[in-house]
Amino acid sequence: MDGRRLTTIRISEKDTLASLVASINRAIGSAGRAEIVRENGAERIKISPFNNRALRLEAGREGRDALSGLGLGPGVIAVNASGRGSVKTYGLGLVAADLRLDSKEAVAATKAELSAAVSIVRQAYEHLLNPNAKPLTAEERALEQRRLAGGAVPDYYSKQYANYQAALARLTGG
Repeated sequence: MDGRRLTTIRISEKDTLASLVASINRAIGSAGRAEIVRENGAERIKISPFNNRALRLEAGREGRDALSGLGLGPGVIAVNASGRGSVKTYGLGLVAADLRLDSKEAVAATKAELSAAVSIVRQAYEHLLNPNAKPLTAEERALEQRRLAGGAVPDYYSKQYANYQAALARLTGG
């Protein structure tokens, strides 16, 4: 949780669902809560973070991964509260991707997967720079597309704009 060192939870054949939940609760401390939920005659583990915190689940070494057996997968558990200070998560989608370079088709598919991941990293970076920025509305996106399709501004207007800027700077003392 919150970037702290990962805690390993070992499961033995003597463990029960209740003892596993207790181990998870000790590991996450005050950052969240694990509980047993009963639905439709079946029991499952539910892990919930507290106070806009994020919890990360990682798989164990090969052959020692219990997540899938528990119906869980590696990833981040977070409540995305609306408003300022909400936790926003981004997934790159590379865990399940089949990244290979053994054929032209595989290289193209790998390139597309990595390109999509880079795009997501850019979105996350932009969110970090401008955390309160709102996504563009459909009208704003259409206006941006229209602006891009319009081409470059003619030199005459650029020079006129520069003259207005210089005059404004002289008038305001800036």
